[in-house]
Amino acid sequence: MQKLSVCNAPQLRTLAECGNDQSMKLVSIMATQHWYDGEVNGNPVALLLVFDYGRLLKLRGAGNGSAMLTGSELLDSPMDMKEYGKTGNMDVSQTLFPTLCGADVSSFESLMLDAQQVGVRLVIEEGEAYYFWNEDDELGWGDEATFSDHPWLDDDRPKIGEEFVI
Repeated sequence: MQKLSVCNAPQLRTLAECGNDQSMKLVSIMATQHWYDGEVNGNPVALLLVFDYGRLLKLRGAGNGSAMLTGSELLDSPMDMKEYGKTGNMDVSQTLFPTLCGADVSSFESLMLDAQQVGVRLVIEEGEAYYFWNEDDELGWGDEATFSDHPWLDDDRPKIGEEFVI
């Protein structure tokens, strides 16, 4: 069972408090990490963005190494892979995303490359958009500058696709 925590104690909003506000407050970010020899091995293999009202957005790489799969389910249960290490879930809100937690997200847009979804763009109210992507079997993330400066394979940059709802 995953424990979903609230980073920096932002207050969850009731429907009455939000009125017609269509944004969602990002409450916390959980990650599935691969552990090997007692240490975290690379970037998370999956992320779970937790928003107020219990809305979830799971992000993980697809088996082809480039597409990103999204969903609203919880992270997979931790597993022991014997000599290959283990996976575990942890709250990475403050360690990896200290400035993102508490943000009001007004919309979500897909990032497309060669007709497949490779990432997600979060449109932040009163702030800069934030990006999550999968490339070469590695999850990446960052603000507009990080996304723009990323050394994409073959210099082929994803394009902003359609808006979607969670």
